[in-house]
Amino acid sequence: MDHDFESQPKDVYSDEVENVNISESVSFSPEEEKALVRKIDLTLLPTIWVMYLLSYLDRTNIGNAKISGMEVDLDLSSNEYSIALVVFFVGYVIFEVPSNLALGRSRPSIFLPSIMILWGALTCVMAAINDFTHLVVLRVILGCVEAGFAPGVILLLSSWYKQTEQSKRFGVFISAAVLSGAFGGLIAAGIVDGLEGVHGIRGWRWLFIIEGSATVGFAIISLFVLPDFPGTSRRLSAREREIAVARLASQNVTVTTENTERLSNWGACQVACRDLRTWTFVIGYMVRTPLLALTFSITNQAILYRSSSVQVP
Repeated sequence: MDHDFESQPKDVYSDEVENVNISESVSFSPEEEKALVRKIDLTLLPTIWVMYLLSYLDRTNIGNAKISGMEVDLDLSSNEYSIALVVFFVGYVIFEVPSNLALGRSRPSIFLPSIMILWGALTCVMAAINDFTHLVVLRVILGCVEAGFAPGVILLLSSWYKQTEQSKRFGVFISAAVLSGAFGGLIAAGIVDGLEGVHGIRGWRWLFIIEGSATVGFAIISLFVLPDFPGTSRRLSAREREIAVARLASQNVTVTTENTERLSNWGACQVACRDLRTWTFVIGYMVRTPLLALTFSITNQAILYRSSSVQVP
């Protein structure tokens, strides 16, 4: 009875399992490690890939909606549309750090799908906007909610894989954005053309409804699929958790136990701010972020452009 109780993962917060210290050596064969990595790849990677794909579709569909009649229906000027693009990143940038601190008080399998449900619901609500004010308010809130997703996924990936394994997995994760940019406009064209006027609703409004509903639906599925951190994941057996922790410890990636002293959120922020690398990444990120707004309009307009003589098949 006691053995069964001890084999169950404890309900601990993610800031308690961000690092793991192993007091006893755990031996495992290369075959066991390969089987574990394969299992992680087949559960974690497809889940976060689809989540990121839907995230990118939801944040960029405003460009598709603009071309499909939203600009005319809401009587938006060019400057107003530009403002609607930019305000998304205001909340996104400001709330990235606080949201990751919030993740430290929750579990990835709950936190990430929960914010996904929220931004999916907000995307659906955008179908009901009637003016510029509604659009801006929802875009700001959407940016605040989505801010926690990408940093949370990066933390989760870095907690499961060795440094030598991370680059390939990060590449798979980022590829979802590339695919979204390549086919998002075509998907939008199919939705807009196929549902224009159905039940008296404009096609661009259906675009928000369909893509937002897809996001909420997959978020619910991910609640039952997405793993937590190696030391506490209920998706693994006790033996698999031991191997997951031990293989990371071999490269000095450790997990704190209940008795391990750890930094407070404020202390962690102070340490990060004193690191020159942090500011290097901040500068690079701030240069990159404004350029993302261009993908919301230029790429989508090129793909979704329709006139009497040009139709997207």
